[in-house]
Amino acid sequence: MITEVCVCPICKGPLVSANQEFRCAACSQEYPIVDGIPDFFLSQPEDEEDQHWRENLVWLDTQMAEARDTIYSLSVREMKGMTFAMRQLGPLTFSGCRILEVGTGTGHFARWMAEVSASQTEIYALDFSWPMFEYAKLHTADQPGVVLLRANSTSKLPFRNESFDIVFLRLAPLGEHRMDNAQASLQLLKPGGWLFKAGWDPRNRGESWTEAVLKAGYECAETHEWLYPRTKTRAEYAASRVEAERAIAFGAPIGNLPEEPVSLVSMICETLRIARKPG
Repeated sequence: MITEVCVCPICKGPLVSANQEFRCAACSQEYPIVDGIPDFFLSQPEDEEDQHWRENLVWLDTQMAEARDTIYSLSVREMKGMTFAMRQLGPLTFSGCRILEVGTGTGHFARWMAEVSASQTEIYALDFSWPMFEYAKLHTADQPGVVLLRANSTSKLPFRNESFDIVFLRLAPLGEHRMDNAQASLQLLKPGGWLFKAGWDPRNRGESWTEAVLKAGYECAETHEWLYPRTKTRAEYAASRVEAERAIAFGAPIGNLPEEPVSLVSMICETLRIARKPG
C-alpha cells in the first residue's frame, strides 16, 4: 500500500487517503491523485543559476517524450547491460518485495522489472514528467504491481526510510541538495537491500565507485561494463536527432546535431553497478 511506503515529503507525517487525494495527518498538506498517479511533486524554487534544473525541463517536452519512447521501444530489450541487470534482479525479489525505480521515464524498464520479478512484487516507479507518464501508463497498464508516482527525485522525497528492498537508478539523480546517489539510496533501503545503478559510460573507473560506496556503508559492491556494436534503425537515429534538438532548445550544452549516419552500426557503452546494504 502507498501509505505504508509514502509519507508527506514536507514533514514526513503519515498520509491518509480521501477524495482522490492524499492528505498529511500531521500538517494537512494535500497531494492530489491525477489520472491515477499520486502527485508529491514540490515546486522547484525559481533559481536562474540552476543550469542543471533548467536542462531537466526538457523532459517536460512532449516531443522529447515521444522521441525517447521511440528509442526505447526499439532498443531496450537489446541492451546487454540491462539484460544482465534484469537477470540479476529477478532472483533477488520475493512476494511482498518493494522496488523503487528512480526516473521511470516511459516505463519500459518498470515493465521489464515487473516481468522478471516474483509475484506480488511492488514496483514504485518515480518520475516528474507528465508527458513521460503518458507512455509509462501505456507500457505498464497490464502490470498491477507497478505504481506510478510523481515527485522530484532531487527534492524532499515522499518515502519512509528503509522502505525498499531494491533501489534501481538509471541515469536519474537521487537525493536532496545534490546528495550522492548511493548515500540517498542507503537511507531508503531496508537492511540487506540492494542498489542497482545503470548508465552508459564504462570509462568511469568502477574501482573508485566501489571504494566510495563501501566507505558510505555498503557491505559489498561490484561494477560490470559492456562495449559492443549494435545496429540501430533509422527511426532511432531520427528520434535521437529530435532529442538533441529539444535538449539544445532547453539550454543543454550539446555541440553539433547528429549527422545522417554513414553506417547504422554504432558502439554501445553500458555500466551496471550493484551494491548491498548490510543486513
